[in-house]
Amino acid sequence: MAGLELRDIRKSFGNTQVLKGLSFQIADGEFLSLVGESGCGKSTLLRIISGLETPDSGEVLIGGGVMNAASPKDRNISMVFQDYALYPHMSVAQNISMLLIMARLPLHARLPLLNRISPSARALRPVIASEVEAVAKQLRIEHLLNRRPAELSGGQRQRVALGRALVRHPKLFLMDEPLSNLDAKLRVEVRKEITELHQSTGLTFVYVTHDQTEAMTMSHRVALLEKGELLQLATPSALYADPHSVAVARFIGSPEINILPAEVSSGIARLGAEMVPGRAVNMDGSTLFALRPEAARLVDRHDVSTDFKLGFTRHLTEDLGHEVLLHGTLDALPETRFRMRLPKTSDLLSGTSLDTALHVGFDANNLLFFNADGARLRDAAIVAEASEAAQ
Repeated sequence: MAGLELRDIRKSFGNTQVLKGLSFQIADGEFLSLVGESGCGKSTLLRIISGLETPDSGEVLIGGGVMNAASPKDRNISMVFQDYALYPHMSVAQNISMLLIMARLPLHARLPLLNRISPSARALRPVIASEVEAVAKQLRIEHLLNRRPAELSGGQRQRVALGRALVRHPKLFLMDEPLSNLDAKLRVEVRKEITELHQSTGLTFVYVTHDQTEAMTMSHRVALLEKGELLQLATPSALYADPHSVAVARFIGSPEINILPAEVSSGIARLGAEMVPGRAVNMDGSTLFALRPEAARLVDRHDVSTDFKLGFTRHLTEDLGHEVLLHGTLDALPETRFRMRLPKTSDLLSGTSLDTALHVGFDANNLLFFNADGARLRDAAIVAEASEAAQ
């Protein structure tokens, strides 16, 4: 096992700068996901860690040693690719054992005829078979060892690819979107198996995905990349509750967080013509509020216990069985899309139609503040007298 450190990694392809000075550390035994939209540089970074690409500048350290000049085979890293990369003419057992054979036998002993008569090959064959069987049992594919890839389902092929990587006992386990070719149900199943595999092996995992659900459910920490830059590196809960920028807030969470344009004057914030009570901001001018869809709720317009209510026009309802997603606009901000996540049992939603007048309420404490450029404002303070000051 080994930790990983990246120091100012930069990479360009032609005139396109793909990685722009990435630096961070991954602890020994940690599961870290690299997440971001397509083209953000996450797969390029993974290939640099593995040695398949060379950085233009910067250093890759594994277990404290600089690995820039080391070949992929000398880094003791295993990598699982998106397309599995299995040999179609070989059985499952042969696919899993191939890397062990390549590492432990000289070239002449790998040849089909010599492999049968070579003393070293004959002695090694049962050892490798035992190791392959142990990994297959761990992944619950021991009954598939004699089959070929064409006879396997997508999930089974993925387990074979995991077994081939795991059997080498690597320092680092790298995965490049390994679940992208699986259907939704199977992704959930294999996602759980990869998490259990990490827990049982204690290896350092670096996992690339564009799927935030995979990143949030599997990882100790998540590194969110955008256009070759690191936006934020934090635990899943910290990314969700404490984003550093609008870009992070928008990427994390489904449905997407509500971003509401606001104006602040003399510390009093307003959404359109409506004042937001209970908040004061140490700035004047344009700002952005962010509110998670699940932090909003439907309220009765006559409910005096709710300090802040806004009219809501519903455009679309998505019934997910256990919950309902509402899409529409706030009357105070008719040009801004607003989303709500509600329990299916919401009394105020029962029996309503699209033209029913609805009202949204939320606690101002759940608002996140950002400046007009999208950077987080952390000096917003709760001021109980804010509503009175505006009178």
